[in-house]
Amino acid sequence: MEKLKYIDNEPNNGIKYDWKKIMATYRKLGIPPEYDYSEIVPFENDKLKWYNLNSERSVGKTTNLLLVGMVMNRLYGTQIQLVRNHITKASYYNELFNTIVNYKYGQYILALTDGKYNNVRYYQKKFYYSLVDDNKEVERCKDPFCVSLAADDCYALCSTYEAPRGDLIILDECFNDKNRADEFVRFIHLHKTITRERISDKIFILGNVLDVNNIWYRQLTIQNEVRKLKSGDSKIVYTKQGMPIYISFMENRAPERRKKFNKLHYGFDNPELNAIVGNGEWNVKMYPQTCTLQNRRILTRGIYFSYHDDLFLEASIIDTDSGKYFEVHPTTYESARRGDVVYVLNLPVKKNELYFGRDSLSVTIKKYIASHRVVFNDNETGDLFEKFISEVLNVTI
Repeated sequence: MEKLKYIDNEPNNGIKYDWKKIMATYRKLGIPPEYDYSEIVPFENDKLKWYNLNSERSVGKTTNLLLVGMVMNRLYGTQIQLVRNHITKASYYNELFNTIVNYKYGQYILALTDGKYNNVRYYQKKFYYSLVDDNKEVERCKDPFCVSLAADDCYALCSTYEAPRGDLIILDECFNDKNRADEFVRFIHLHKTITRERISDKIFILGNVLDVNNIWYRQLTIQNEVRKLKSGDSKIVYTKQGMPIYISFMENRAPERRKKFNKLHYGFDNPELNAIVGNGEWNVKMYPQTCTLQNRRILTRGIYFSYHDDLFLEASIIDTDSGKYFEVHPTTYESARRGDVVYVLNLPVKKNELYFGRDSLSVTIKKYIASHRVVFNDNETGDLFEKFISEVLNVTI
């Protein structure tokens, strides 16, 4: 283990990590090139605390961050803080390190422990190195190198949990298409408990959903910057207060092998599979679109939706050869300001603003939703409208 140095020579600030040494040790483990993100993710930037890595599945995000944390544990005694929104099935934790354990007959763990251990044991929400011989555990390390936590338990943990070296915080699969506002707040409570105002930590939010409108971006106050990015982009963006956040919409780094696999198995154009097959587009559902309807005639217009006061939708009730529908398309703040009705998520302030669900027009709109007679000009509009409705009614389109 390295001789510990502290930020500004103050132990309460936390360990001063030598990220060049950490990355050099990580690379010596023999990570396959297509899964090695040490040259892509800016670990060595000491000003960065927040990292958001999103991608299709099976690009090695969780596995390689765990390996980075295991290197930190070897060099500095760092204890990985593995966070989910809630504690899930034991099978998830029991299998989490399987890829690391099984790679080339335990090559990673043998190297990290100087040959003393060859396996990982999950026990009472903690992960330990262990020595297994003939499928039996012979020895287990005294101290865990990783612990599992639930953001839902943040209030119960705040006065009891201590993690003086819990500097690598991984939110595994917390970032998804069903995120709620309270999940972010609960994580912040948990983060404060873990760090106790240390400044040596790094936070990694991992997700398998390429969702440009995810509520976490809004709560991090970087939604406008994120909307400028495309799948495959990586960038440091800044909050209004100037705090940097690294965002990466990662692509599979073994494209030829993936293309061959997809061509054999998924040779059909379906945007709903973008997060799985990784075709370089945002991952959104397929929504019914106006273009499929014949002889569209507008019956009622001037209905608007304000999504957190920075994204706006306009809606009309239309008649078609197939019957009446509720039609939605994007619009601007200027148009919404002049609208007859603007439904908002926050407290109504202006004369034309209403909280959705408490008036006769809302009842009519909910009937269109319930009968699956809502259409959109594109899939992203459908995704945004569904987010609005799910936040006020907790239903999906």
